[in-house]
Amino acid sequence: MKILFRTDAGLQIGAGHAMRCLALAQACRDCEAEGIFAMAETLPAIATRLSDEGMAVSPITASAGSAEDAARTADLARAQGCAGVVVDGYTFGAEFQQTLKDAGLRVLFIDDNGHASHYSADFVLNQNLHASPALYPSCAAGTQLLLGPHYSLLRREFSAWRGWRREIPPVARKILVTLGASDPANATLRSIQALDSLKAKQPTLTENLEVTILVTGGNPHLQTLQSEAAKSGFAVLVNAADVSQQMAAADLAVSAAGSTCYEMAQLGLPACLLVTAENQAGSAAELHERGIFQNLGRVGEIGAGEIAGAVGDLLSSLERRRAMSERGQALVDGCGAQRLADILCNAKN
Repeated sequence: MKILFRTDAGLQIGAGHAMRCLALAQACRDCEAEGIFAMAETLPAIATRLSDEGMAVSPITASAGSAEDAARTADLARAQGCAGVVVDGYTFGAEFQQTLKDAGLRVLFIDDNGHASHYSADFVLNQNLHASPALYPSCAAGTQLLLGPHYSLLRREFSAWRGWRREIPPVARKILVTLGASDPANATLRSIQALDSLKAKQPTLTENLEVTILVTGGNPHLQTLQSEAAKSGFAVLVNAADVSQQMAAADLAVSAAGSTCYEMAQLGLPACLLVTAENQAGSAAELHERGIFQNLGRVGEIGAGEIAGAVGDLLSSLERRRAMSERGQALVDGCGAQRLADILCNAKN
């Protein structure tokens, strides 16, 4: 069986769509289904990662989400003998789904906020905590909604951590900063400045502070980040291959409010969230309301001082961090990708 993944990655849209498709492709491989990626745009780090995973990538030479894109995607899926197509990205709408369905393809549409005017896909996946049927008032009769973190798409590297329980130290010492593959707003620099100022203001509390910053080689601010981090004694990891290990080793994170949230939840990692894209706002608000993470709000409205204050409060808040950790692990069990692969690979047209 072959499954086509139509998604993109770029400086503006980041890598989240591609990475969760990779998670599902890995799980589909376990079901003896081969994944093929069709992309109009990608990032060097994503292209390398897909190559390392043995995933074939076919270019789409059309404007993402356009009628031409839909037609070429359908043609590619049929030419490759694909049983189904997974679509993930905000440029893909109702017409895109219908074109694939009209081509006789089984379609899984990955969504976050109900952005399409109508859903004709066989399956609509929204893995977010705020997902509800109310987001999808217009669906075809046969469309099945797959909603909530029960279906969180976590990559294979997180499988080894299922059921793991972290120890919560009285004072958090190891801080992880992870703000997306491209970070166009340069929230990473703001976080470096925040943590550096926290060290200056609370030297006793932060005496043994260790900060690790995850970035990709495609970050346009990479050299500046490396320079500023070095001044503060912080470590910068470029294209880290052991993200799950880095999360497990950390006591607290400053993170974008995208799909990374569900990775951190599985590992029980407390975090301060920054909304780096508007589509993250609903999920960040719900995760905050449930006491799983602290939502600091939209990155354009948050200064370094506010980030420093929030992190400083959590460093010594043992019970609060423990509660956040337990709630996160109760929410995400790490089996979502396998659940989706079983559904997709065993479904009948």
